[in-house]
Amino acid sequence: MGRTKLMNSVAERYKADVDFLLVYICEAHASDEWPVAGNLNIKSHSSIQDRALAAKALTDYGIPYPVVLDNMDNVAAVKYAANPERLYVILDGIVVYQGTHGPAGYQPAEVDTFLKQLVSKTS
Repeated sequence: MGRTKLMNSVAERYKADVDFLLVYICEAHASDEWPVAGNLNIKSHSSIQDRALAAKALTDYGIPYPVVLDNMDNVAAVKYAANPERLYVILDGIVVYQGTHGPAGYQPAEVDTFLKQLVSKTS
């Protein structure tokens, strides 16, 4: 199962207990800079409008939870060391899970295991 589909299944499994959110940062593999076969055809963002259009492509692709935008100064990407991607779980404003950098560190199965334990403790 692809990583996006796996993350979508994690979100589906825990949607009653967890709010999922994707913060869309700068495009790591923009088709006009560093294309990767099989990725969506998303060009680098030169404006917030470009980033918004790219985020819409993600929701059209099947991301079932809200997608919000990092600003063009990439503040969220820098503060969360999220480039090219990274998974976090935040509980009551505190980071309780921080995955390693993606793409190798993008591990939806690990988040699934973490959330299973977390939800069982807080239910």
